[in-house]
Amino acid sequence: REAKDMVEAFGMKPVILPDISGALDGTVPGKWIPTTYGGCPVPDIENLSDCFHAIAIGEHMRRPAEALNKKADVPFTLLPTLTGLKASDDFIALLAQLSGEPVPLALRRRRSQLQDALLDGHFHFGGKTIAIAVEPDHLFMLASFFADLGAETKVAITTTGDSAALRKVSAKVVQVGDLGDFENASAGVGLLVTHAHGRQAAERLKIPLWRVGFPIFDRLGTQHKKTIGYEGTRDLIFEVANIFQANRKEPTPQSLNPFLNRGEKP
Repeated sequence: REAKDMVEAFGMKPVILPDISGALDGTVPGKWIPTTYGGCPVPDIENLSDCFHAIAIGEHMRRPAEALNKKADVPFTLLPTLTGLKASDDFIALLAQLSGEPVPLALRRRRSQLQDALLDGHFHFGGKTIAIAVEPDHLFMLASFFADLGAETKVAITTTGDSAALRKVSAKVVQVGDLGDFENASAGVGLLVTHAHGRQAAERLKIPLWRVGFPIFDRLGTQHKKTIGYEGTRDLIFEVANIFQANRKEPTPQSLNPFLNRGEKP
């Protein structure tokens, strides 16, 4: 929905494929349906060759974009992510170039808000260590998000080693594994980042969990959260910074004593 809104702000009509933005919210079908419903209409898929440009978001969309280019000569641009200041700038600049229209004032205002959020938020992120377990493109997005704010991704677990996105992940080591590997490697980090099934690891390790990805079944409103563009990135900064603040351990006189536990008397 957010990507579609940004494209339409430049006077263009987007075709989003796949489009499941309406499948998890805002619609209650009259009967149980085992698959997603709505989304991109079949005629729009059949007429993709009429598009004047394709924007592929994430490495997993490279092959479809290349196939469309080969079959229908539709030029494409691949953007690794739409989250973060630079990534959002790249997306907006591309839309302005394709449309020939100036950037709307509303988007310029959101960019200023993101800059302010980056200034406020980096105090809470700086020096933090993060453990992340998600899909490859999501891993690239999240590791880049934390790196931009001064945090280090110490543990990076993903589902497959075949994605080219993994070569650009801002982490020392990326491991293909499961939540067991994630828990074993995450002791001592400042934040766990994965879906709702990571809650048991968070309880055992006594480390706060930021729920991302799918599934998230123990919190409400996830389907409405914005995670891309200036506004989405701003909201992510505030959400994570608030987790850090809620779990901050205040210093005590004992913890500030440089001679404590060193066998020396002050």
